[in-house]
Order: sequence, then C-alpha cells, then structure tokens
Amino acid sequence: MVCTGSHNKSIHNDDYAKFHEHWGQFIEQEITVWKDFHDFWLSAKIPVHLIRYEDILGSPKATMMKLMRFILNKPDIEGTLIERYVDLTVQEKAPEIYKPRQGQVNSNLSKFNKAQLDYMFGYARDQLVNFGFAETFVDEVMLQGSAELRGELEQGKKFIDAFNEESLKRSIHNAEESDEVTSIFINYPALLLRKKTERYPNGRTSYRFKRELRKKVTIIDKTGAAGAGAAQQSEPKRAEK
Repeated sequence: MVCTGSHNKSIHNDDYAKFHEHWGQFIEQEITVWKDFHDFWLSAKIPVHLIRYEDILGSPKATMMKLMRFILNKPDIEGTLIERYVDLTVQEKAPEIYKPRQGQVNSNLSKFNKAQLDYMFGYARDQLVNFGFAETFVDEVMLQGSAELRGELEQGKKFIDAFNEESLKRSIHNAEESDEVTSIFINYPALLLRKKTERYPNGRTSYRFKRELRKKVTIIDKTGAAGAGAAQQSEPKRAEK
C-alpha cells in the first residue's frame, strides 16, 4: 500500500529484490511499531480482547462467539438469539467494498528471506510466540535443538484464550461492580508510535519509502471490469510507474 496507494494493487515481485535495501529497512522499522503497538494494548488499563485474522478464517463462529461474549459482558451466550445471529453471519459471504489483493494466511511469506524472518523473531519473540505466529519463523532444526523453545510454543498456544478470559472477567467486573472505570484513551502519548526518536529522527513513518519508491516500482493491477460492470479477477497487468 505504501508504494501503490491502494488496497487492491501490488508491486511486482522483482521489486523486492531490486529495492532490497529499502525493503529490509522497512521491515526493521515496522516490526518495532508492531511490537510497541501490541505492548501498549497488552498492558492497557482497559479490558482488551485479542482476535487473530487466522482465527476469523479458520474458526469464524468460535471466534465471533468469544468476541460477542466480551462485547456483551456475558460469560456464556450459547443458545441465545446472539448465537443465532452469529450463525447467520458466518454462513453468509462477506461483502466486498473492493477486491483485495489476497485474503490468505501467509500469502506474502515468500517476500521475506531467512535473515529478515530471524530479525523479526528475535525482536518480537515473546509476542510472536504468544500470538501463535512463531511457527512461521522457526524450523524443525531450531525446534529439535531447543527444549526451551518447544516449551515456549506450548505455552504460547494457551496465551490468547487465557488473556481473553481474564479480560472478560475484568470487563464484567467494571460493568457490574467497579466505581471508577477507564473507558477511553485520548491523545495518549504512548500511542504516538511513529513519533521522532533517537533511532528514528524522522519518525517511524512510511513517507520516506513512499517518496523514494512510488515512482520507481512496477504496479500490478489484479482487478478488471467484466460483464455488466462486475469486478472479476483478471490476468495481472504491468504498468510502469
């Protein structure tokens, strides 16, 4: 999106190699933003519910039921009208405002080399393990050679459910028993994730990459008009920008 300015176009695969220095710098910058963002919300003063995109795709009903329990402050909503609505929702095809580039898990994994994956895992190891993403970054050799890592991965499988259950208890307590509740953050300094720092004197923004690359990369348009104005998948068209 930084280079294309859209959600339904991509840059050509060759550009990741052609501009490998920019790509590497972008990865190292964005993993710091990703980690700081989640560090903030994992320790927030308000109850927080965690949802992974992978779980929405793989277990839509269970994922949405847990979310609705949290929103409604209910420990159990099975057999209720809400469950019926969830059933109807997950059975329907999701509406599309636009045709996304791809809607798959790890569809862009090939864009990262081992050194880049190792860097991200080393920088944000705890979160990647706890969110169930570690298997993307480790291989069988690493697992076989480290009992500690295998133990971390086993513990990580329990993290999201345990975190969400504790958040639900806090949310119910706030709604029913607490006299004072922090409910919203406004202009919270810790959320200014892209501000200027000693390491990033110009801030952790995408502007530098956009300025330097947008007119150099090759844009691939993956959508095209067909029939009575319907948007359908077409062969990628390359257009030099």
